[in-house]
Amino acid sequence: MTAFSLINKTGSKLALAVVLAASLAACGGSDGPATVSAVSAPVSVAISPATSSAAIAVLVAAKTVTFPSAVTALGTTGAATLTFSAPAAGSSAVPFTLTEGATSSKGTLTFGSCIFTITELPVGTVLTPAKVITVPTAECSLGADTTNAAANGSTVNRNVTFTLGGTTSSPVKVPVVVSANGDVSVGGVVIGKGTLVQVTGAN
Repeated sequence: MTAFSLINKTGSKLALAVVLAASLAACGGSDGPATVSAVSAPVSVAISPATSSAAIAVLVAAKTVTFPSAVTALGTTGAATLTFSAPAAGSSAVPFTLTEGATSSKGTLTFGSCIFTITELPVGTVLTPAKVITVPTAECSLGADTTNAAANGSTVNRNVTFTLGGTTSSPVKVPVVVSANGDVSVGGVVIGKGTLVQVTGAN
């Protein structure tokens, strides 16, 4: 029975108001924020041979990371930057430039632990033999702030940090994708798996 038939039978406008109110109540909340699957916490990756491809993807995407304080593992005494570029074809060695103040050095980063092979110090002065600095896996990691990142396959810029020997870099924005199963990837490479929860207002 429709509201209009009620009016026709009773002549009461009150009946129409009651029916309309009931209809609105039944639809209540439909315009509220959607609840979606999202990652509940940041994802951390200890850099090892097994995760080297993930590390390469993140560092190359980050391009430059800044350490606001000394990185004892690298021998720096103040603020410094590490700038990375893509490995040569067929190579997993990531070229880097380490800059502290007016001094820069160049070399490559490889993985087993985090192995920095410095070949020029300062830039243009070739070191023979090269200086090798090894940072153990337990002290070399990447962290991506994926908290509340929607698990829908979309790309969002998230803060990523690089930790060396207990010193953590300032965050840098990197494009991150979270798949429906919780896989977190950068540049098409899975760097970790997040725990999924249902949240409102994920991004």
